[in-house]
Amino acid sequence: MNWPRMYLGPAVRGSFLTPGRVFANGYPPPVEDAVKQHPDLAELFVSTAEIAKGRAEIQRTGSRLNTVYNQTNKLIHEGGLHV
Repeated sequence: MNWPRMYLGPAVRGSFLTPGRVFANGYPPPVEDAVKQHPDLAELFVSTAEIAKGRAEIQRTGSRLNTVYNQTNKLIHEGGLHV
């Protein structure tokens, strides 16, 4: 995986995982643990060279990133994602 990467997923309340946050050298330990528990979450971290493409895909209903975004949002609201 190439770094830096930007998180394009929904905000996780009470954490530093917010949309647009850039990670330069890998995931910090709490994010790494969350990605291990929810592997699809990794898809919401996109290469900084692909930000526009990733944002467009999230907006496209039925696309893979749109699906992962919505599943992650549901997981957050149900209290199943802790970072």
